[in-house]
Amino acid sequence: MKVAKDNMKINKKHLSNNYWSGNDPSSIMLHTTLGSTVIGAVETLKARGLSYNYLISGGVVYELVNWSNSAWHAGVTSGMNLRSRAFYGSRNPNKHSVGIAFVQPLGVKALPEMDIDACVLLLKQIGKESGNRYNADNIFYHKEVTSYKPEQVKYYREQVLEALVGDKDDKDVGEKTRLKLMIQLLQLRIKLLLLQLKK
Repeated sequence: MKVAKDNMKINKKHLSNNYWSGNDPSSIMLHTTLGSTVIGAVETLKARGLSYNYLISGGVVYELVNWSNSAWHAGVTSGMNLRSRAFYGSRNPNKHSVGIAFVQPLGVKALPEMDIDACVLLLKQIGKESGNRYNADNIFYHKEVTSYKPEQVKYYREQVLEALVGDKDDKDVGEKTRLKLMIQLLQLRIKLLLLQLKK
């Protein structure tokens, strides 16, 4: 186990060999393991020949497949919603996303705060390393690409997005300030234009 920047814990003792080399990490796909233990999730994945990029449990991030490679987490797409069809088109979501699963049993809709925090730190770390910025446009939950998957992950996505909004970094603050200044400048120009028209 190592402690990454911002005290994000990454445990690499469950690395998987189930992946394709290379990945376009332009989106995030959230999942639930439908179980309560990391070991149970890892053994189930091995038995089924599947993988996630990361598991999150108890505030700890477990890396199974690095984000730079494509984990086998999205399965065969079925009944994709409009949002996911617009984003992925005919592309394989496995090769254009990072699969992150929360170790939670069926029916649990509220994530522990420590798991939400761990996910936010992980997204920021992956974003920094890959050059991507993750937000409501490119964070999906499994049911969006495979319609029969658990609904509860929709609530995980909402909680993660809420935490991301409340955890803006300096770049976000700077962008917001820049936009405000641009609006003020445009308003001044409009006022000057109106004054000129009145003359």
